Amino acid sequence: MPVPRFAMSDIGELRLEVRTDGDGTAELMASISGHGFAGTGSAWFGIEQLRNFAERIGRFPLDEMVSLDGGIWSDDLPSRLEAVTLSIHVYLIDGRGQLGIHVHACQPCFTRNAREADHSVEVELETTYSSLERFSRHMLRVIEGLLPCAVIKEEVA
Repeated sequence: MPVPRFAMSDIGELRLEVRTDGDGTAELMASISGHGFAGTGSAWFGIEQLRNFAERIGRFPLDEMVSLDGGIWSDDLPSRLEAVTLSIHVYLIDGRGQLGIHVHACQPCFTRNAREADHSVEVELETTYSSLERFSRHMLRVIEGLLPCAVIKEEVA
């Protein structure tokens, strides 16, 4: 008996939305899909932190990994994350300009240990500088409230 396939495309996609709080913070909501996996996650960040991330991923060349991690902060050590609910890392894959976007999203379980995830997904998308630069510009417009979401689709050079 054949194994049923989901209707989901094998082409990866990352969609980001921002909901501002009016106090200099915003919730970043991510939907990620690709290669048979899909999920959503969110975390709160400072608006300037989101702007900085969006600007850095749009630079050429990408000198180092650009990371954005958010989630549940420690009560004891306010500068330490207890559980990461959304993580986005952008990095160079090879010298031909192929870039990677690794996204980890999870929903923590509040009835057990907060460090455990009930559901999580990790997807790596491959992309190019031109797609990433366009995504960077769109993300900045989303942060300003000028676009509803920023989307990047997987693109292999």
